[in-house]
This record gives sequence, structure tokens and C-alpha cells, in this order.
Amino acid sequence: MDLNPELTRLYSCSKWAGRDANEVLDEYVRIGLETCKKLRISPHIEDLPYQDRQSPGFSDLARVDIWGPVKNHLVILIHGGFWQVNTLLT
Repeated sequence: MDLNPELTRLYSCSKWAGRDANEVLDEYVRIGLETCKKLRISPHIEDLPYQDRQSPGFSDLARVDIWGPVKNHLVILIHGGFWQVNTLLT
């Protein structure tokens, strides 16, 4: 049960794309899965902790995966944990 549908809509990027939200999500998932599948073939690091164990609020779940070769540029997205649909690998 969504206690605040308007707030949920404001935080749902797919609602602001100017297209059908389900179409946007389906395309995003398709592209994401294809890209992840390609990148995971290359050398990568998984489950790299990015938080010091002595930090207040330490969580063993605070880890990052690096997929694909790193050449000139690297983009790191640290997700806040608010998964709305699917999982890390789907």
C-alpha cells in the first residue's frame, strides 16, 4: 500500500520521461541487462567494501561491483538502496 502516491510519482523517473512508464522501465531493464552481461565478461571486481568497518553505521552490505575495463573514464553509481523493481542482476 502506497501511503503517498504523489510523492512516489515525484521520485519515479520513469513517470517523467514523456512516454509510457512501463515502456521506459522495460527499455531501461533490457539495456541494463545487455550492458551488464557484456561488462561482466571483462575483468572486474565484485563485493569491494567502500565503507570503513570503524565508521558509524557500518554495514557489511556497503559494497560495490566494478564491471568491465576501466580505461580513461569511470562512472560510479552508489545506489541509496531504494530498489523499486527487479534486483541487482535483473
